[in-house]
Amino acid sequence: METWIVAALVAYFFAGSAKIIDKVILAGPIKQPIMYTFYGGLLSGLVLLFLPFLSFDVEPRIILVGLISGIFFLGHLYFLYLGLRHYDSSRVVPLFVSIAPFFTLILALYTLGEDIGRFGLQAVFFLILGGFFLVWERQHQNVFYHSLVWIVLAAATLLSISLVLLKYVFLNAGFIDGLFWSRMGSFLGALLIFLIPSCRHTIRSSNLPSAHGSALLLVNKAIGAIGAFLVSFALSRGVVSVVHALAAFEYFFVFIISIFLAFFAPRVLKEDFSVHALSVKVLGALSMSFALYLLFLS
Repeated sequence: METWIVAALVAYFFAGSAKIIDKVILAGPIKQPIMYTFYGGLLSGLVLLFLPFLSFDVEPRIILVGLISGIFFLGHLYFLYLGLRHYDSSRVVPLFVSIAPFFTLILALYTLGEDIGRFGLQAVFFLILGGFFLVWERQHQNVFYHSLVWIVLAAATLLSISLVLLKYVFLNAGFIDGLFWSRMGSFLGALLIFLIPSCRHTIRSSNLPSAHGSALLLVNKAIGAIGAFLVSFALSRGVVSVVHALAAFEYFFVFIISIFLAFFAPRVLKEDFSVHALSVKVLGALSMSFALYLLFLS
């Protein structure tokens, strides 16, 4: 199996762990999505630690593309947090998992000219299908939320554009430089958020998290940073549409972690362990396993 596929799988384990903590933080220490987005972007400034390793011969237009990629990535986080804050995750996540990788596939095909072949295309399909099964839950009420659809569409579009732009930067600047300028874009995005009067008022008027909340935030961002680093490495070496589709494993890992938490910390994350729910999630896992087999063939 290719190194970039392994890196992506490990990355999504860390990303899945971070998502669980995201839900805890948004329900407790930090309730405002814009505030959480701001802090996340601000912490991206730690990428300045990579400054001694830069080549400093990157074209200005590539730097600009990297910065835009980071800003768009931060924008996708805001809309995703907004959806998770105001709607049930069982509605937000399935829609996002189904739409975002498809957008990335189309964008990568028409802008980067990526040809993933027949097996690769089938693998992406089964990864999206498996991810949908893993996060799908039966609803007692069939309610359609127009605002939720627009929020998820915004998040999916911004993430897809961000990933495709980042791949373009990696192709023209290398891994370290591409990672640096994209993270600096997220840091710049946080500063731009603070320049908006209404956002600045929300950030200033919101109560700062407690010591425990701050520690949880830092731990979560550290876990997320490891995941983001590995995803970036996978993007720099592999196929952007496949790397994004592999994000379906993030929800598989969330499910596995939730089983563990159900025994040791049941109040942290609620999970449905009924026969129907487990059957659907096993079907999702089998679908993603078949997708990995197809990637091996390709």
